[in-house]
Amino acid sequence: MTFGGAGASLAVILLVAQIGVGKSALVWGLGIASIAFPLWLALALTYEIWLALKLDFGELWKVKWLRRTQAAVFYTSGLLTASSIGFLLFALEPKVALTFVAACIVGVALVGGAMAAAGYQLAMHFVHRQRTTVRADDA
Repeated sequence: MTFGGAGASLAVILLVAQIGVGKSALVWGLGIASIAFPLWLALALTYEIWLALKLDFGELWKVKWLRRTQAAVFYTSGLLTASSIGFLLFALEPKVALTFVAACIVGVALVGGAMAAAGYQLAMHFVHRQRTTVRADDA
């Protein structure tokens, strides 16, 4: 996802470079994409370094500040990339930009629902495991 986000940001930058910045929406899209692009690359390179060093991701994610920083950069980069695409679409056709925003909202709702369901299943797994462990200890 990180390289995909970097690619999307770079695509906006290159597209606006070809179109030119005749409209203020294009300037905004270009500026936002130019912030998102290095953030995506930094995130991607972090993961690549971890993979190259064969570090245990589970252990790394136990470090709260690291997990929170990675999540903040990830969500910020995603929001910036979506915003830059939105500005690009708005410069080309405002109705298409509104459709894009609506689709983004639906996508966030679907991902949020899936995350909530996964969290619920994980919580139920731990509750079931704890009950099983307590019963085994009682026997």
